[in-house]
Amino acid sequence: MAQHFYPLKHWSAYAVAGFDAQDFLQRLTSQNYKTHRVGQAKDMAVLTATGDVIGYSVGWNVEPGVFGFMADAQEIPVLLEKLEMFHFAERLEIKALPDLTTMILFNKHPEQVADGAVLGQSALEPGLCGQTNLNGLRVTWLTRKGLCASDLWFILPQAQQPHVAEMLKSQKIVPASEAQFEFYRIRAGWPKRGVDYDEESMILSVGLRLGAAFGKGCYPGQEVVERATAIGSSPQTLATVKLSKMPDAVPPMLLSVEGREAGRVTSIAELDGTILGLGQIRTKQAGLNKAVQVADSPAEIVALY
Repeated sequence: MAQHFYPLKHWSAYAVAGFDAQDFLQRLTSQNYKTHRVGQAKDMAVLTATGDVIGYSVGWNVEPGVFGFMADAQEIPVLLEKLEMFHFAERLEIKALPDLTTMILFNKHPEQVADGAVLGQSALEPGLCGQTNLNGLRVTWLTRKGLCASDLWFILPQAQQPHVAEMLKSQKIVPASEAQFEFYRIRAGWPKRGVDYDEESMILSVGLRLGAAFGKGCYPGQEVVERATAIGSSPQTLATVKLSKMPDAVPPMLLSVEGREAGRVTSIAELDGTILGLGQIRTKQAGLNKAVQVADSPAEIVALY
């Protein structure tokens, strides 16, 4: 795979910062912040009582008491409203950071794009964050399992995005097209808000397990998540399917098993002759390498999340 970068233009940032921020996030989110330490990057979700996803975020923490998050821009107003609803006497501030954006670098050694060896080999491990210099620009970085084993994210001011893009291209790291990114996203099982899931989607049914700390204790939606985990599955699961041809229909498309409806494919993309789709399937009818039908195209399940 070529070395690519991609700006997440439809994502934005917000922060929860203050003396009580860590305890507040522990109480309200699906992630475990009780044992959290500075320098860790974690996904997290805010859920309803039934385990549905109000909002999903990719987070970082490079200084005590300051927790930054990137999320789909359409989720941020709802997330901020929900967090403020439960913000009482805690010493913290919840605020949007609309001037920040992010770029994802995948299939690339992080230390090769920093000044010197600022990130180092340890940055190849997902779940870390810090700050570094890119041609004199101070940026926050985090590593996350996403499009590949460990993607590198840069969080930076929107005004600096063109500057960083030119720097990456000078190192022969090429921008991914929207079509390429969509293919890699589907291949990795990364659901998109408003396409593959919405506010009525249960977190485990749409493959967002990275944002859930199982066994962490009480938080909104915890009982549903733990119960589904205890029985070994949720009613539906996210799947990537490989299609034999591009269907005549457009997503969302019926996914069937042995002639019976089993789910929906909500995203589809083609790259170099390979056609992949992403969607939810009933867990009892799911299985790796299982033959399925997507609209008028034969297909097989190649990954389950």
